[in-house]
Amino acid sequence: MKPISFLFLFAILFLSCQSKENSVSEKEEPKTSRILNQELKNILPELIQLQNQIFDKETTNGNYDPKHLYARILTAENFFYLNLTFNDCGFNGFYPFQEKMGNHKIDFFVDSKSFQPERYFDLRNLTQIQDSDVEICEDWYFLKAKFQLINGKLKLTKISTFFDNSYSEKSFYDKQDSAFLHKIEVLMVEPEPIQKKEN
Repeated sequence: MKPISFLFLFAILFLSCQSKENSVSEKEEPKTSRILNQELKNILPELIQLQNQIFDKETTNGNYDPKHLYARILTAENFFYLNLTFNDCGFNGFYPFQEKMGNHKIDFFVDSKSFQPERYFDLRNLTQIQDSDVEICEDWYFLKAKFQLINGKLKLTKISTFFDNSYSEKSFYDKQDSAFLHKIEVLMVEPEPIQKKEN
C-alpha cells in the first residue's frame, strides 16, 4: 500500500471517529435540572405515581394526559407546599420551567410570592409571569403535599387529594405560616358579619 493512500485512509477513519464521538457526546450531554433539592428530586416520582394511581383514566374520564402534569410550588420560611394537578388553570404570578421526569413532563410554576424559593430551584434567567385576571378553575384532580424543612432537609409531612374529605386550606397549611399566607393572600381573612345597630 502506498504511503499516501495509507495516510488518506487513516485521515478518513480518524475524522469519521471524531464526528461520531462529537455526535454521541452532544446527544448524551445531560440536561441540568432546575430542581436543586435532592429530597424533592427523590420524592417527586413517587408523588407523580400516586397522582396517576388516584386519578386514573377511569376517574378522569380520559380527559387529561396522565404524562403531563402541572406543579404549583409555594415556599414559606420552614414549609414547602406542592400542588400537583392535570390542570394548567388558576396559576398567577409565577416563575415557569419544565422538567422531564421519567416519561412524565412537568410544568413547574414557582409562586413569585414564595419565601426564598432559590433554596430549592434555580430561577436564574426565568421570566416572571405576572398576575392576571382571576381565573375560576374547577380542579378536582389535585394532589397536595406539605413538606417541612428540618435541619436543612425537606421532610414530607402531609398529602391531601380531592378525595380527602377532611381537606381545607386552613388545616392543610401550617399554622406557623398563617401570617405570611394571609399577607400574600393565599389564605383569605373572612370579613366579620356586620351587626345592625338598634335604634
